[in-house]
Amino acid sequence: MIKLLYVCLLENATLEAHSDDELPDILFRSERSPEASAKSKKNKKSASRAKEKNNDGEKGCRRQSLRVRVRDLGLGFDSDELITFFYCSGSCQQHRNIYDVTLTSLLKHKRITHSAHDRVSNHPCCRPTSYMNVSFMDVANNWQFVSHLSAANCRCVR
Repeated sequence: MIKLLYVCLLENATLEAHSDDELPDILFRSERSPEASAKSKKNKKSASRAKEKNNDGEKGCRRQSLRVRVRDLGLGFDSDELITFFYCSGSCQQHRNIYDVTLTSLLKHKRITHSAHDRVSNHPCCRPTSYMNVSFMDVANNWQFVSHLSAANCRCVR
């Protein structure tokens, strides 16, 4: 019903409007109707809840980007070209399972110990699940291609 009212207002405004300035005002007034206002409040609450979930997710595993010079990558390429390097970062605490909780407890009570060469991971890690290839030109004007250089997707992995 509100859509029909909106269409009617739009048609009337188009027929009655003498200038383009009158049309936005009528549309704006229709958006301020009590029904539209109630829907807007619901949408704002939903958006707020989604934002809260996203804020939790922002602490979680996600893909980040950084603009860097190719020579700063440490791969031995001589190039001043800038690339966007994508990497994974964040916490995976929300993805812990019974195994992780049990392992944490055993480590805490020193039933399992870390050795000098063997580190036990008691939580999932934020890692790339797929990679992107990168191409750039070196100082000798040769194209270089590096496969699996940048993270395409990130996920908490065990």
